[in-house]
Amino acid sequence: MSKEVVKYSNKMNNIPLKNFEKVDLNFFHAICAKVREKGSELVEIPLDEIKLLTEYKSTSLERFKSDLIRMNEKLRSCHGIYETDDEIVQFNLFSTFTIVKSRKVLKIRVNPDVAWLLNNIAKEFTSFELQEYVALDGIYAKSLYRILKQWKMHGCTKKYSVSEFKELLSTPDYEPKILMRDVIKPAVEEINKSGAFKNLRCEVIHAKKRGRPVEGYIFRFDLEDLSGQISFSDLE
Repeated sequence: MSKEVVKYSNKMNNIPLKNFEKVDLNFFHAICAKVREKGSELVEIPLDEIKLLTEYKSTSLERFKSDLIRMNEKLRSCHGIYETDDEIVQFNLFSTFTIVKSRKVLKIRVNPDVAWLLNNIAKEFTSFELQEYVALDGIYAKSLYRILKQWKMHGCTKKYSVSEFKELLSTPDYEPKILMRDVIKPAVEEINKSGAFKNLRCEVIHAKKRGRPVEGYIFRFDLEDLSGQISFSDLE
């Protein structure tokens, strides 16, 4: 099977995938890869293909369907949001999510109002190989990986405030010390070990006031030498 690429507008990174487990995250991004550049047309994805793309282990079809439905139920509770000069818009990404049991396919349609998130994206997009993402084990490593891919051409992310970072990674309301120990350090170590980014490290930004409380985080990594490589537009 050819490599599947997940590509979407950076605004998709503002959807906090709360209470998502590893399998939920894999399902969601595999589906995003399959509906990319399909507009709001109804897309059919064989269930066996989703299992293959996500390296789903259970052989029980009933459990697989149950897990897939559970993922969509969680997604429906995670309202995406974006803001324009005049509007603040909340949305659900998929308007149709139907499992056809007789044919073992998923019928899915992207909400026409936000189909642009996954279509005709020329700038300000996040892209990554699905299998590289699926190979990551930790849910925080997966979420951090998504954010890092948004900044992959820069060598570092913007500064994320503590509250913004916790919202994007859907962490408990940890104090900074616990956040670093239980979320940031394990995620950075796993991503470094995977080779997805080289020399990834977290810079802690302290406020310039008494006690120097943690104000935010910047993630830095070594830029790859992309000279002579095929660009994403070439692959398209």
